[in-house]
Amino acid sequence: MKVKDLDFNEEGLLQENGRTIEDGQYTLEDGTEIWVQNGGYHREDGPAIMWDNGSNAYWLNDIPYPQIQNDVLWRIEVHRLKRKQKEK
Repeated sequence: MKVKDLDFNEEGLLQENGRTIEDGQYTLEDGTEIWVQNGGYHREDGPAIMWDNGSNAYWLNDIPYPQIQNDVLWRIEVHRLKRKQKEK
């Protein structure tokens, strides 16, 4: 879905034209692709932000993981985080 005026509300949730956007994948006007869950960046199987210049950003539950540089490392990290959460 294409979105235009994307910004953050006072609670830090992504919104378009004053409304929190629903979970899913979106393409911005500049070609950037984003994945959103619960109003924040989130994607388990790849980068949550993919710019048209080839740069990527990995996010889970609206938390950035700048140290992750590729999908293989990301899948390992997601697996580790899920295992850690089950142990709690």
